[in-house]
Amino acid sequence: MSGGKASSSRPDSEAAADLLLLDGGNSVDAVIGGFLAAAAVDPGTLFAPVAMLVAGVGRGARCVDGRPLQPGVGTRRPRGLAPGQPTPDAAFAAVPRSLGVLALGQTHGASKTLASLVRPAAAAARKAGAEGRANLLAAIGSRGARALQQSEIARALLLAAGPTAGGMFVEDDLDSLVPEDSRALVRDLSGGGSVVLPTFQGTAAETEDAASPRREPARPAEVLVAADVAGTVAALAWCPDPEGVLVPELDVRLPRDGAPIVRGVPRVGPRTVRAAALPLAVLARPTDGWYASLGVSSRAPLLEEELKLGADGLLPLLERLADVQRGALAVSASVSRGKVQSMRVGGRR
Repeated sequence: MSGGKASSSRPDSEAAADLLLLDGGNSVDAVIGGFLAAAAVDPGTLFAPVAMLVAGVGRGARCVDGRPLQPGVGTRRPRGLAPGQPTPDAAFAAVPRSLGVLALGQTHGASKTLASLVRPAAAAARKAGAEGRANLLAAIGSRGARALQQSEIARALLLAAGPTAGGMFVEDDLDSLVPEDSRALVRDLSGGGSVVLPTFQGTAAETEDAASPRREPARPAEVLVAADVAGTVAALAWCPDPEGVLVPELDVRLPRDGAPIVRGVPRVGPRTVRAAALPLAVLARPTDGWYASLGVSSRAPLLEEELKLGADGLLPLLERLADVQRGALAVSASVSRGKVQSMRVGGRR
């Protein structure tokens, strides 16, 4: 019997997740390991905005919100940029909470330690010549999100995104890495079954700060979904910024999701959650033991009205999603009656 199946918009993430499932890991292990595999070779992944859904038979549904935060905890408002003044890259840096998602994922049923999941990623980064990233990953394997508080790592982040570089990062920001962990939203679907959505899906809680300079606030997401034979599905999406603020010593990039301070414009408060397009859903039809997880790699969130699950089932739904969401890739993994199957529907990239 298969140990599970995974699908992803990134082949390296999918391969790493499938390997973990074959090695006795579960769906939570798979999505964490697959994310780390991408982080090993892509400098914009490790600190990217992240969201995770975990749902399954007899366990309910949880949402972990790892979108980044506005920096500047405990500081007075600086004078700010004059209108029209060039904005340094560091002013856009946001405080990542991705590492907190990995740590919280461990509490939602992971069977493998974070250290064991990080180990192959650190080795892959070292093989790729990213020694700083490899050392950072090794530190995360030992200390989790607290690794960022180590003196040499904190110093590198502050040099890249702190006041001397024109940013707002301060040391106290590195104490703000815990993501939101809550029950996911559950909605009934036409055609039977239900859909599980992130708690922040379709909300507008973030300050729009429209008068502030912005840099591509909505980037395409990467998605990874997995299902295991226990009937648990996990879905993870992240939104890497390939042009993010470089932290040279660590070989990583901070996402440019922060709001610079501009004279005459109200300051976005420190620890404000920054917006990110992280479209995920888990579909369930408990009457026949059918579960599926899907993500769409696109600029728009998944909307409830798009998830019309009819009698024709999941595959046509994914085909419709991939067809109407320009720049999208829909992927799914399902488990039914103890057998795990996977499907992939590619959209226009």
